[in-house]
This record gives sequence, structure tokens and C-alpha cells, in this order.
Amino acid sequence: MQDDQIVVLLRTLRRPSFFSRDRDFFKKSLCSDQYSIVYLDVRQLEVAPYVRRFLRHPEFKTWSSRKGAVARVTAMGVFVWRPRASRALSFTWVK
Repeated sequence: MQDDQIVVLLRTLRRPSFFSRDRDFFKKSLCSDQYSIVYLDVRQLEVAPYVRRFLRHPEFKTWSSRKGAVARVTAMGVFVWRPRASRALSFTWVK
């Protein structure tokens, strides 16, 4: 499936949060209130722990808090584009 086909599919689903290790998904132009996209900038063996960590973060715990976000998850924290933001926001990991 091509990247643009994934975005079309996301628009047909109810409240999707899409996780990928493909850096092409961390673009402000992909922001939409219909879905959230999370680019996992971590090693392959760290994907599952960072997905859980992201979903437990107070800023992203609920669908309404993730809606519209295009996020980049790293060991240092989370960087997020929002639909109407002029710059990416950053969040540190909570203990």
C-alpha cells in the first residue's frame, strides 16, 4: 500500500491512530481532524514499548487529545504538529 493510499484509508475509518516507522508520515501537511499519525523514530525492537508509552502520555491518552496530531516519537520525547499550529510542539516523557 502506498503512503497516499493509507491517508485515504484513514479518512474512512472511525477515530484511527496510525503508527509507522516511515519518516515520510511526519509532515504538517498530513494533519487532519479525522485521524492521528504517529511516526516512531525508534529502533524496531522498541516499537511496542514506545506505542504504549505514547498512548499513556497525559497529552495523548484519549482520542480527542490525539485527534489531528501528526507526532514524532523519540527516546527524548514527542514532537507534534497540530492542524492550526505554526510550529511543532514538544513534550517530554513523564515518569
